[in-house]
Amino acid sequence: MRDEREYRIIAAYDTETTNLPDDGGCRAFFTLYQVGTCSIPIESVTNANVTDSVSVVLKRHAEDAYSIFDELICYGEMGGYIPVVMVHNLGFDMYSLVGYFQHFDVEVLAKSRTKPVCFKLKEDDKVKLVFWDTLVFTQKSLERMGEDCGFPKLKGFWDYDRIRTPETNLTADEVAYAKHDIYCLFAYMGWYLRNNQMIDPKLLGCRIYTKTGVVRYKRLQLFKSLKGKGLKHTVGQYWQANNIWEFAKTDDELFTMHACTRGGFTFCASANASRVFGQDGRKVLAFDATSQHPAQMVSHYYPVHFKKQSIELLTLDLDIIDSVSVERVLNMYDKPFPVAFNVAVHFVNLRPKAGSLFERFGILPLASARVKQIKHDTEDNEEYALFLDYIEDLGYKDSAVNPRFEFGKLVSADECTLFLTELAYWEVVQAYDFDSREVLGGYDTARFARATDMSVISVIEFYRNKNTFKDALHGKIDDAELGRFESDYMIGLLKTDPHSQDVKHEYLGLKADLNALFGIEATNECRAETILCESGIEYEGTGGLANAPDKPKTWYQFGQRIVGWSRIAQILIMSLLAEINGLDIINGDTDSIKVAVDEQNKKLIEQRLSIYNDAIDKAKRRITKHIADCYPSVYDPLESIGHYVLEFETDRFVAVWNKAYMYTDDGKINIVLAGIPGNARSKDADGTEYRDSLEDLANAMLESGSSFSDVANLLLGYNTYIDSEVTKLKGRKNPEWGEYFAGSVTDSDGNACEVLEPAAVAIFDMVKVIGSTDNAENATNCRIAKRNNPHINTDDVLVKWHDGKPYTVEL
Repeated sequence: MRDEREYRIIAAYDTETTNLPDDGGCRAFFTLYQVGTCSIPIESVTNANVTDSVSVVLKRHAEDAYSIFDELICYGEMGGYIPVVMVHNLGFDMYSLVGYFQHFDVEVLAKSRTKPVCFKLKEDDKVKLVFWDTLVFTQKSLERMGEDCGFPKLKGFWDYDRIRTPETNLTADEVAYAKHDIYCLFAYMGWYLRNNQMIDPKLLGCRIYTKTGVVRYKRLQLFKSLKGKGLKHTVGQYWQANNIWEFAKTDDELFTMHACTRGGFTFCASANASRVFGQDGRKVLAFDATSQHPAQMVSHYYPVHFKKQSIELLTLDLDIIDSVSVERVLNMYDKPFPVAFNVAVHFVNLRPKAGSLFERFGILPLASARVKQIKHDTEDNEEYALFLDYIEDLGYKDSAVNPRFEFGKLVSADECTLFLTELAYWEVVQAYDFDSREVLGGYDTARFARATDMSVISVIEFYRNKNTFKDALHGKIDDAELGRFESDYMIGLLKTDPHSQDVKHEYLGLKADLNALFGIEATNECRAETILCESGIEYEGTGGLANAPDKPKTWYQFGQRIVGWSRIAQILIMSLLAEINGLDIINGDTDSIKVAVDEQNKKLIEQRLSIYNDAIDKAKRRITKHIADCYPSVYDPLESIGHYVLEFETDRFVAVWNKAYMYTDDGKINIVLAGIPGNARSKDADGTEYRDSLEDLANAMLESGSSFSDVANLLLGYNTYIDSEVTKLKGRKNPEWGEYFAGSVTDSDGNACEVLEPAAVAIFDMVKVIGSTDNAENATNCRIAKRNNPHINTDDVLVKWHDGKPYTVEL
């Protein structure tokens, strides 16, 4: 029998831990447990009433915190609701809850073994209590959330270097800090729900768990009931029917489809890696596509009704794609390819295409990770990584014989087998030569359709709302237009205080919602179930149609091609710019590209880019005409979406990787370095920032007499170690599931105590190495970089702060 009780957020949970050095490593245990319960509806919590409406209890032992959870369950039973407990970073705090989980059947939703989204505690198949991760939901730190809602997190009240035990007395400041984190979480969620009145609080921790889930819910609520002129069914009915029709019919089709899926086209040209640009008088221009993925969603016909096909016909399909030129793609951007497929192809002697821009610059589209014999990265989506590992073990995997790699790309191979869509195959024939190719099998179609009305209307409406809001920021307020999406509260703020933090973060949220539409369309729905067992979060089943949903929410073949078209856009842009005299392509990242060019040719670049911009505009008009005809009230021409526009221009630039580059802006150095926040600064107790970030260090070197080249050669060299005081990076060591810390500990006050508490995630300072040549591919890249720039650092050196100045130590 279905449980009709509503889910209700009534509590928040947090912990504090102590880290102990342990034989060169680090161990940790929980030393404080904070539980806050709220006496009013979560949407009614404000900055003014949060401390009165939320009661926070501090406990020093896990078992004492568990007794409060028992009380919450009792409250729920008496009140006829299911209590939801917010936890900001459940992946950290879950280790403190293992002992409590043992009393229940636990249903778990998780992104990975260490990234749970939600735990539902059940008895007799009835949900008793829910722990829901607000970090996954907001994708923001608690500090950022406090800034957004105007209830800032306290700073400097808790010294994380102090060793505490459950017997260590807490100061008044420490108690205030521990309670304030709970208040901050409640204040943010109250603020969020008032700004997002479309979201029913009863759905949080029940049907809505993640940021993507919010966007999925919003678009269904807004558009599923629309019915176009002359159409028999609603948007939602067409959408659901299409998802069912296009769902894979066999495991072989499903696995082939996923094996053909590719990520974005990020690159660093090997011919220009580590070269310092700007010394020859040229400018470096950075271009960025406006909402790249949403633009591709509404600019193409997408293939439908795939069928298993013979080798002979699939070979003819490849012959057809061989003949498609760049000019045809630009002239018929909505549907330049007459056929579509998901196939496995075997190539002999794959190598860069002679005379092409790809050979000249060293830019290649095939990622080296696709043919390396390694398991997938499980950090962000372990379930999908395990699914890919599973299908690869069955043979659905790219492979290569004697491959050669540079800068994350497959340069050449004696032989290779690649799973390709028609879009990816076109990329291959643009960038590579080969002696022969042989189709091994796959699926094809010659039938195409627009994206579903749900998808196209979603892009139009989310983009339209973002622009309406942007216009309102500049004083052009349209109450009727704004009221279609925005709350009365937000419209009032736009009129009275348009520069407020609330308005700023609402606009950023609208942009994020638009970009989230792509992720919704590219979800793997045949995933294994997450379960909780004695060893922690595990996966049950192997994926495949046995795990298919009754009502699929995605059209995967559409989703897999959205980013494929973004890759095609990158190739078109490079093809349009490559022949400009004196131009160098340096690096790019799916929707962006950086080029060096003479000042007199900047106008020519704009003219060449306009060819692509015109092509996507023409395609958009064709695809969205149906919406203009059938749903005129929601139509928008999306005039600039997908256009490549100038992001910045600089006279000093160097790139060592697709997401590792440095440039100057008004004489100051800016750094983009994947995995290292360039501008992260320390703060003192009153929130004042110290000038101690990586960018601060680079600029301090510049001020002390070093040249831009000197700074780049060191900080973006090879084997450069950057101290944790500069990067603010922390390492993590997870405990075993259910592990307890047991032993005598002397705290920072000199008091000894026997500790028996759940083991926690150990946090420690982490030095970051840039381009370690212990890695074989980095060693290859380093040799190429030295050829481009003999002055880059290749020695083991540590860069740190010393007495407020940059300091380099040879290791």
